[in-house]
Amino acid sequence: MKTLFLLCMVSVLTLLGADNYLREGVLAYNQKSYASAKTFFELAISKEDSANAAYMLGKMYLYGEGVNVDYPKSIELLEFARENGNVPAGCYLSEAYMTSKTNTSYIANGLMKGLAQKIPHCQKMLIRYLSYTNF
Repeated sequence: MKTLFLLCMVSVLTLLGADNYLREGVLAYNQKSYASAKTFFELAISKEDSANAAYMLGKMYLYGEGVNVDYPKSIELLEFARENGNVPAGCYLSEAYMTSKTNTSYIANGLMKGLAQKIPHCQKMLIRYLSYTNF
């Protein structure tokens, strides 16, 4: 009976710990503790395949928040997030493509779902896209 109880407790604590990686990452990010945020987001991605953590970490690489700007890494993370249901990631992915001048055929496509959901960053990126002349 004790063994079953301990096994259940370990399972619950493991699940709760995994669920908390994203939350802890967001808390650290909001406090500008970027090194901690990066660690928590990486844990959430590796242990949970968290699209939201990939979105947050992708933005960090896009803007150089606590990490060096790395457009390929940002694009990889934002693509993963978008493919796994994070709609705002498409807006930031479009921004990453515009900034890095890669995959320009995707830029408008990445904005469409976000514009339909009235995501403010997508609206900003649409204005940038409309004035973007380096296609």
